[in-house]
Amino acid sequence: MSAVAAPEPADARSESAAAPAPGGGPGTARAAGWFVVLAGVLSVWVWASDAFFGHSKEHLHATFPGSGWLTGWVQFDAGWYRDIAENGYRLIEGEQSNVAFFPLYPLLVRALRQPFGSSFGAGIAITFACGLLAVVLFWRWCGDRLDPPAQKLALALLLLYPYAWYLCGAVYADALFLATTIAAFTALERDRTLLAGVFGALAAATRPVGPAVVIALVVRQIERRGALRTTTRTWRGRTWELPVGIEWRKLQPRDAFVLLSAAGFCAYSGYLWWRWGDPLLFSTVQKYWKQPSGPVTWLKLHLAGIIVLKFTQRWLYIIGCLVQGALAVGSLLLVPRIRRSFGWGYATLVAVSLAIPVIGSKDFQGLGRYLLAAFPLFAWGGLWLAGKPLRTRRRVLIASGVLLLVWSHLYARGYYVA
Repeated sequence: MSAVAAPEPADARSESAAAPAPGGGPGTARAAGWFVVLAGVLSVWVWASDAFFGHSKEHLHATFPGSGWLTGWVQFDAGWYRDIAENGYRLIEGEQSNVAFFPLYPLLVRALRQPFGSSFGAGIAITFACGLLAVVLFWRWCGDRLDPPAQKLALALLLLYPYAWYLCGAVYADALFLATTIAAFTALERDRTLLAGVFGALAAATRPVGPAVVIALVVRQIERRGALRTTTRTWRGRTWELPVGIEWRKLQPRDAFVLLSAAGFCAYSGYLWWRWGDPLLFSTVQKYWKQPSGPVTWLKLHLAGIIVLKFTQRWLYIIGCLVQGALAVGSLLLVPRIRRSFGWGYATLVAVSLAIPVIGSKDFQGLGRYLLAAFPLFAWGGLWLAGKPLRTRRRVLIASGVLLLVWSHLYARGYYVA
């Protein structure tokens, strides 16, 4: 069939008569308030889990101002971020090295460690602030696309997501990555392409999956201009829409500002190239985490071996990996629905941001928190739940909230669950 320019995706809220005011309406303060409540509850929960329960051998016993209350937030990769903030990047041949971690989050920790008294205190504060910003931006983004019931359910799904504790205080870069990613798309939707490029560059300097943000921003801007050409194909009785080209004449010179989003990733790669001669060193050193690039990693043979040989000893770790793998793979299967609801750009964000770690992880570990950045999934989940009976909504949210408590409890005790 002949190719045609792709129309703007249908507004998801058109399925309902109600429509919120652009920008999220007066409920923004309430959304921020719910996040603060969640962070407060989880902070008490994490403190109690750390203070009154036994610890695993991997528990990071950190001492810093306020550590009596906050140690539970400081586990695993927190040590790497503190090392970068205080000592800079180092490459240790034949061993795990901190060059695997992207620079923006530890740079912020370094900048704020003196006011907060320690690197860990600064990291907790940065995560909380970025989590709050991410929730506010997500609420407003949903307000432009969903009717009020779906918008509220989308927010509830994000806040009660089993790995949402990474937005509240854990010394990890996920909250910063989510906040800068949503900020980039929010600026883009308001046709502020330069600002979108700047926020995109910050996101790309935060996590290895930053290229997903860069690609998705470019696709979304092409789509916004009506320049994406698509065609339809029928397979097994179903009609599929496929992109086939770009109508360059519909683009504007200032659209090129979106390409600035690649600067964050390129800057870190350039630094690694200049200092150690390998622009992809952050990936190269993954072999010291037992996940080198190749079939063993791609086929998850490491995880398969643990399941067969060490299930009784590592059953909790295995369950955590399988849950995260199921969430990631299931989310990838939803990409066509994301495309129909929100367009090609957001479908690209979900697909690429999850495909990179699904392929590159030896056991799916960490994918639960990586999924936070695929924020259109939570918006689609709100749409889906809005069409379900009240009983189903309650069951889904309660189950998710219970898992959030379980996983954050285990994390605070030093169990490697994400």
